Amino acid sequence: MILTFARGETCLQPLDHFSEEKRRQRLAQSLWVDLLAATPEERALVSSVLNVELFSPDELHEIEESSRIFVEQDDLNLICWLPSFEGDVAVNLPVGLIADHERLISMRQGNFPAFRSYAEPRRRSGLPRVNNSADMLVELFDTIVGQLASTLRTVEQDLNALTTEIFSDTAHPRNGFARPMGLRGKTSFRDLKGIVQRLGRRNALVANLRDSAVTLSTLIPFIIANGRHWAGPDTVAQLKLIGKDITSLREYCGQLSAEVSFLLDSTMGLINIDENQSMKFLGLAALVVAFI
Repeated sequence: MILTFARGETCLQPLDHFSEEKRRQRLAQSLWVDLLAATPEERALVSSVLNVELFSPDELHEIEESSRIFVEQDDLNLICWLPSFEGDVAVNLPVGLIADHERLISMRQGNFPAFRSYAEPRRRSGLPRVNNSADMLVELFDTIVGQLASTLRTVEQDLNALTTEIFSDTAHPRNGFARPMGLRGKTSFRDLKGIVQRLGRRNALVANLRDSAVTLSTLIPFIIANGRHWAGPDTVAQLKLIGKDITSLREYCGQLSAEVSFLLDSTMGLINIDENQSMKFLGLAALVVAFI
């Protein structure tokens, strides 16, 4: 699918909403061209109309920094990794960006929340119009960083609920709500095993968010250093602020990782205590049976 964002608009629009004869003109005039799981034919159309060499699917998965961020014919070629939540488990998928003074081109396989918000006119109807590629790139990065921060806050809230479930004697073993008075009891062994699985999923998510923040942190200084001919002082100042936000996100990820490790160690300790108590009970029962 090809989505386009023209100057003065506020959201992405599918290219197939336009007539066949107007599609090439729409592409040429677009401020942002977004390729979502694009077919070879769609990639060829964008490449021919905009006279640009797009990232191949294999190039999007390159690991070396020199292959992920470089300048080619005054175009900034950037690759970052963003978490996708389309499956049962969040995974990081690559996003390719090509930016110059005329437009921004993005290539992606996942329907990331930060990008999806640009395809919802109702959510963006009251926002200011974007009229140049530098502002478009800054706004996109700001939206991505905001989505990462929101996800981290959700993880933190879930860890707080898990903390209550693990350590509170009045926690309900399934939903974490307090039992009525007189029904006190600890979380069961089976529920502790479920908590370990939840902590493992949260640990994987935090690791993905940290990796995403790391790739974004390498892009900001590169854009500032190589995009000055089309990114003015205001854009550079905004990018520096976004860079500081990304640094804060990386520190936030480190704190959450430490909390996950603590909760995991504590849960494993409780499981060991329950197992030891069970073994003692079985040993005592066997001893009683032996004397009967």
